[in-house]
Amino acid sequence: MKTKMLSVYWGLSLGMAAHSQGIIYFDGTSNTSLSPTAGSKGRVFLDAGSGAALDTNRDLNVELAYGKTPQTVSPSNAVTILLLDSSKTLGDGSLGEILSARGDIGAMGNGQLFDPSGTAYRFPGMPMGTKVWFKIYAWTGNFPSYSAASASTNALVGATGVFSEYLVSPTWYANNIQDMPALILSPSTHQAPVQP
Repeated sequence: MKTKMLSVYWGLSLGMAAHSQGIIYFDGTSNTSLSPTAGSKGRVFLDAGSGAALDTNRDLNVELAYGKTPQTVSPSNAVTILLLDSSKTLGDGSLGEILSARGDIGAMGNGQLFDPSGTAYRFPGMPMGTKVWFKIYAWTGNFPSYSAASASTNALVGATGVFSEYLVSPTWYANNIQDMPALILSPSTHQAPVQP
């Protein structure tokens, strides 16, 4: 009888977990690769023309964009945008929130990208365990978007390649951008326009 009750409880738990809303934290504090060519566990590098150097203290504007397939990842699908000129330090988890970027690189001091708000971003209708595709766009200066920074002649800009992660449970904190490739920012005159 006990075994049967445990089986029913376990089955119900798994069923409920499968329908829980999935989340992601924008946290790369476990990313370990020091290579500017890293395909995963990447960090952030700056290249102003003399080679890529690990960014150990320069906070950046960043956008974490997502898609349900690699082809649908777009800046118009923002998980969050962290801006240097934003003063909002606490998020509510809604997709597309604009929060402060202060400390996104400087807090760790070793090229690891980190959302200082610690927000758990919720994906409505997508349960934990769902595979989602991401791309990170980053830029310097007080530009409101990656596109605006790319169009200027006085910013460093860069984007990772597309990478995938699995959404986690709201009760489980994890490094959720561990599969991020290295991110290299270079002068905006060298960048291709952003595809919508």
